[in-house]
Amino acid sequence: MIASLTVENIALIEQLVIEFGDGLNVMTGETGAGKSIIVDAMNLALGERAERSLIRHGADAARIEALIYPEPGRVDSVLEEHGLPVEEEILIERIFSANGRSRCRINGKTCTLSALKAVMDTQVDLHGQHEHQSLLYPAHHVRLLDEMSPGSGDVRVRIRAEHQKLRAEQQELERLGGDLKSRQDMMDFLAFQIDELEEAALRPGELEELSLEQERIERNADMDRDLHLSQLSLFEGTDEMPSVLGTLRASIDRLSDYVRYDAGLESVVEQMNDAYYTLEDTSGVLSRVMDNLSVDGERRAIVEERIDLIQSLLRKHRANSEDELLAILDDARRRYDELENADARHARLTASISDHRKVLWSLYKELSALRHDSAALLESQLLSELADLGMRNASFTVAFSGLEDPDSIHYGAESPESAEFMISVNPGEPLKPLSKVASGGEISRIMLGFKVLTADHDGIGTLIFDEVDTGISGRVAQIVAEKMASIAGKHQVITVTHLPQIAAAGDENFYIHKEVKGDRTNTYVEKLDEAGKRTEIARLTGGIESESAAAHAQELMDNARERKERQLH
Repeated sequence: MIASLTVENIALIEQLVIEFGDGLNVMTGETGAGKSIIVDAMNLALGERAERSLIRHGADAARIEALIYPEPGRVDSVLEEHGLPVEEEILIERIFSANGRSRCRINGKTCTLSALKAVMDTQVDLHGQHEHQSLLYPAHHVRLLDEMSPGSGDVRVRIRAEHQKLRAEQQELERLGGDLKSRQDMMDFLAFQIDELEEAALRPGELEELSLEQERIERNADMDRDLHLSQLSLFEGTDEMPSVLGTLRASIDRLSDYVRYDAGLESVVEQMNDAYYTLEDTSGVLSRVMDNLSVDGERRAIVEERIDLIQSLLRKHRANSEDELLAILDDARRRYDELENADARHARLTASISDHRKVLWSLYKELSALRHDSAALLESQLLSELADLGMRNASFTVAFSGLEDPDSIHYGAESPESAEFMISVNPGEPLKPLSKVASGGEISRIMLGFKVLTADHDGIGTLIFDEVDTGISGRVAQIVAEKMASIAGKHQVITVTHLPQIAAAGDENFYIHKEVKGDRTNTYVEKLDEAGKRTEIARLTGGIESESAAAHAQELMDNARERKERQLH
């Protein structure tokens, strides 16, 4: 239900807050007082597009806020689908400015207008000039007929179960490769894949082992090169650069000639000799290390080639390891075996799929029969309701389609059948889709008739009626009031009216009026007590303040109260 509506800077409204109650909420007021503005604000809260022309003159932006207590379980999945918070209440806020910028929030989180509309479509129907009415959408018509039929739920469960079996076998048939040519093409591909992976003779962990071996081979090659360079520089030398030992030997020989002249050089020569013999000993060590160092160029090429092969297969098959490649190989072998022996299985699946489709077709027809029964009952009952509402010349039928040919339909988890409500309100006029009815007053009364019959089935918690009383009076007005009160026994109903009969039936009554203060006109909403309600009903009966008008108003209120008490008992 809508608990409250806050409106700021919309047309004549500077700021107002309306707190609605359960049952029938009635809004009345003089022509031009701003009743339609409040309906416009409600539509904005329901997700209708905002027109900048609605912004109050002189204001930079307009704001609408609505607090909703949602119907249990109806809206959670829609909120989750749009990434919105699921809470015990729904707080709607819309702000739109004169410069064209706008914001929409649900429970404090910014959302799109389509998300707002999807959420509010589960909670509120507004019947009037606007299009925010679930019954105008043909997609809702089949669902409503199903909800009106007690047996349709079981049939739909059976349809979903049968479709699940059908889909499982269709998927298995797809895995078998479809027709003979498709299967042969798939077998050729799988054979190539199997040969490629079998020829690779993969082992789990092989790539890691090869990578370590490659590192070791490269390290040994680097070490062998550096050892050769060291031995060359120490012992052999080159034409351009003599060896270290040769240079050291020559230096020792030269210095030895001077020892007899300077005794201090003797210790230097001895140290140089020690260094020479030490370096000379390293020659054998380096030779033994090089002899023991294994650098197999052929093995290095084999390892690199093997690594390239495994990495290429990993990339090709989008795998991360040899284990995954081996799993792909096992799956390819299994699928190849399935396809190799697929003819018999293919025939069995094809026959079984045909049987499932026959069962589904039978279930679709069974469900269709229930829908046609609901449609016939709805047609009869709705015409009776419309006659009560002053539309005795109306015609109504339900147009079905989608089950003409069992060979051309899609066999899904839901019946492919569609339904659309068709109506004519004037003699000689052809039946048209419900959404094509032009008059706001007519469509409001048609929707009222529908709601009397379907309100317990469609799950919508709040119904808003605008212009439902256009062109009616007298006995029809009384009937409209009684039907609204009847619906309000189980739903929240909000209506704008000028009929005293409807006002008398209100559980909560609001008086909409405008006042001029200074050079500005403002619209206000006043919640009426019993005395105020009686005064307003007296005004609606003829506009004359008199004892007889007040007495008539009290009589209408008493009669409405008695009818409510009878309904309760």
